[in-house]
Amino acid sequence: MPEDRVERTALVTGANQGVGLEVAGELVANGLSVLVGSRNLGRGDAAAKEIGPGAIALQLDVTDASSIEVHGSVGAWAKGYYFAVRAAMESVLRPYDLGSTQWHVLSRLANVGPTMQRDLARLLQIERATLSGIVATPVGKGLVDQKPGSEDQRQRMLRITDAGRKLWAELPDPLAVIREIAFEGADPADLAIALRVLQSATRRLNDRMAADNQSIAGRH
Repeated sequence: MPEDRVERTALVTGANQGVGLEVAGELVANGLSVLVGSRNLGRGDAAAKEIGPGAIALQLDVTDASSIEVHGSVGAWAKGYYFAVRAAMESVLRPYDLGSTQWHVLSRLANVGPTMQRDLARLLQIERATLSGIVATPVGKGLVDQKPGSEDQRQRMLRITDAGRKLWAELPDPLAVIREIAFEGADPADLAIALRVLQSATRRLNDRMAADNQSIAGRH
């Protein structure tokens, strides 16, 4: 197994039809296990069978609090919050014809500087092939410059262009908008507890995946 590949599971909501079904199929084709989220379990089962091995049906309605509570409390609410954040980011960025991952790419290049594309994939925790498609859009718009690396011509160095910096200066900060909406009036003590719980859970999962990857690498 390549060192930069991590076995992951994705949850796709509304995956029994349309775009959701297409995305779920593409993720499975790229080696991920996919939970096919659907309000109707029968339709979810049918979609999972259509997608093939690696797809598992899950009855879930992220707009229904009781549905989220049934499927794992803290973990399900964290996933529901993640999807709500993604939807909010897309809404904020839509007038600028940007997606949320493209925004993260521009953020990195504007605030940190030129970055190797392979390193960016690792930072954003997405497959290299997926990032290539995402980066192609801002490159095509002239917002990002993509050139061969100086040390390895097979790798690509990404830099933000003047047009990209101009757009970045005009963009609202979607994360600031989300924080203001999501946490307005929240008790700081409650937020501190939530932060500690999520940090601990994230560290444990990352440590476990790292240990599993080392074990797999040792067998090859």
